Amino acid sequence: MGVIDVGVTARGLEMRGDGGVVSPSTDVVVDFRPDPEVLEKPERRTFTTAYKIRILEEADSCTESGQIGALMRREGLYFSYLTTWRRQRQDGVFASLSKKRGRKIACLSGCLPIW
Repeated sequence: MGVIDVGVTARGLEMRGDGGVVSPSTDVVVDFRPDPEVLEKPERRTFTTAYKIRILEEADSCTESGQIGALMRREGLYFSYLTTWRRQRQDGVFASLSKKRGRKIACLSGCLPIW
């Protein structure tokens, strides 16, 4: 047989037809097959502009050592988010995100429908 698990050899074990292994002395069944279930792909997190601004204000108000790290752990965020959001705030991206997206409707002849 060969090595079944780290440090455990197959000596004294009997193979079953379904891939499991049975120890004859204890009748314990050990299954070495991988779980065939495909896990659902996790969704990417999205953050609203209001949330980003709130976190940036909290981070900017931190004065003592370790407060920003505690904030990041509490919110479940990475420090790279904070860096990116600060850059976006500096570049004025947050102001442009508050504008409505979509096609602009042209107002012709007093915004009355033309029939």
